[in-house]
Amino acid sequence: MSAYNETMLIFGGPNVGKTTMLLEIARENPERDCWFFDFENKLSRVAQFYGGVPKNVKRIGAFDVPEVLQQFNTVVKPALKAKPESIVLVDMVDQMWERSQEFYSNFIYEETTLDFLLAKKKALIESDQDKRPATFEGYYDWPYIKKIHNSFVDVLFKDSSLNCHVFATAPSRELRPPMDEKGKKNPMGDDPEIYRMFQPVGVAPAGEKRNPFRFNTIMLLRSEGTTMRKFDMSILKDVSRTFGAQTLVLGKPLTLEKIGNTEIKVASPWVEFCTHVGITTNLGG
Repeated sequence: MSAYNETMLIFGGPNVGKTTMLLEIARENPERDCWFFDFENKLSRVAQFYGGVPKNVKRIGAFDVPEVLQQFNTVVKPALKAKPESIVLVDMVDQMWERSQEFYSNFIYEETTLDFLLAKKKALIESDQDKRPATFEGYYDWPYIKKIHNSFVDVLFKDSSLNCHVFATAPSRELRPPMDEKGKKNPMGDDPEIYRMFQPVGVAPAGEKRNPFRFNTIMLLRSEGTTMRKFDMSILKDVSRTFGAQTLVLGKPLTLEKIGNTEIKVASPWVEFCTHVGITTNLGG
């Protein structure tokens, strides 16, 4: 049994190994059920380069909010309660945030998010308020959108009866200063605490803004090069992990592949992370 449940958010640009890392976690834990929420329908495509989808992976291929919640509540939750310390893998958790907005817009306004925002932007221009961002109303819309999103994401962390490990991926986005150049509050800026957390790397994970506070560990994956790719990772958050005299330096990259005469074809971010922080790749080890 694990001493505690791992909750990790892995983010970064395209082709840096985010989905690959989720597959590695499943392969290193063959005795555990791994529930894989495949929001971008790419599990099989990525897995074909690594020997196929592991047998312990159970794919959830739901693509809109009602489907996700139906599968989560009727299939995944009962299974997690029946088999403690299973693993939930959410590929592109930001999609739950985007689809919650789309579902809300369709249900309440009976139009797509794009149509709703375009109509709102047009109204702002016609009223000489074109500098204001076209978005949902903070008082009337966002609380309900967050409740839709949290009915999946928050439950994974707050329902103690589930007792599961959670690993999720997200794309990276530009970090937005909380204050503008004149020292005034930036209406599109990040929460100051989020800004401080991710300032060392200049990017933050896309998705609902509270997600970084939900996970105990946050990792940024990056790569450069073509035929000989160099991978590095930065640990931006790692709650309550101690390694004796070793100190984990947050916000500094850790090289995953050695650059030398020997070409390493496949990076192993999960193995490298576990080696660095002194834990086993198998969560029960």
